Amino acid sequence: MAMPVGLKNRGGPDVEPHIEEDRLWQQATYPVASWLGGSLSGRTRLEQRRRSNTGDDTGWRLRQAWRWLRPLEGSTISYVVTNETFFGLNDADWGQRDGYDQNRAFLGLAWQARQKLRAEIGYLNNHIDGGSTGSRTNHVLSLALYVRL
Repeated sequence: MAMPVGLKNRGGPDVEPHIEEDRLWQQATYPVASWLGGSLSGRTRLEQRRRSNTGDDTGWRLRQAWRWLRPLEGSTISYVVTNETFFGLNDADWGQRDGYDQNRAFLGLAWQARQKLRAEIGYLNNHIDGGSTGSRTNHVLSLALYVRL
């Protein structure tokens, strides 16, 4: 499945004043195994990223995610652990570098409110490789709502 997404960044102290990025991606989501009383699944995404206002190259990026979900017995609450690693597959004239880009690790709880509605809350650790400018780590209290249509 390929879907275009336009992203706009309003700027800040560490980012360019105006960035427009278009992304197409293909992804596969798949069950891996039952493990430690929960289910382990994976998602592999291949992105094609373009920034028409800062360069002509297409940046190719691979994102590999793993997700472990373990329900609490007799409850609508589950433990959830995820990890997603981003790898640039080429250098692009607008700044993407080849190699490790970032990692997102999440530890929290999921609440299945209804059949098609789930909420997750927990800690998200986001490590971003800054190359020669230095890496940074974001510590985030994350709250996400998932709706199946």
